[in-house]
Amino acid sequence: MKTVIVLMAIILLFCTGCSHTEVYGDLDLSEKTIIVPPGNNRLVKDCKKILRECGWKVIVKSNHRRVTEFNGSKAESYDDYNARYELVVTSVRRDIALDMSAYIDYEYSLIDNETGEEIFASSGDTSQRIASNEFKKLIGCPAN
Repeated sequence: MKTVIVLMAIILLFCTGCSHTEVYGDLDLSEKTIIVPPGNNRLVKDCKKILRECGWKVIVKSNHRRVTEFNGSKAESYDDYNARYELVVTSVRRDIALDMSAYIDYEYSLIDNETGEEIFASSGDTSQRIASNEFKKLIGCPAN
């Protein structure tokens, strides 16, 4: 019986995956504007939905919004989004997890556009639901 319990624990651990999160700074929740990547893939979709539900203004990054400033004979071009934060997120489905959501390899990072610093970063392989719930906690959104 003990062997069966140990084996089940190992399988459960393997199926739930692992993730690693580092928090480097604090969010300024008085400025809830964020640039997100385009698309509707896995964790990108979840993160956008969570941000909107938690009161963030979500701006989808596009290469078409460029500003060019001229100073004498020098021209400088840059993206102008007027957002305090930017989310970089990727995920790839590997399988199905025990909680019946997708089992994914993922990585996301929140960058403060004002300071250029990374606020938090998380990566790993786990269920999409676990990765989404971790993101929700990191942006200071209350649990349902």
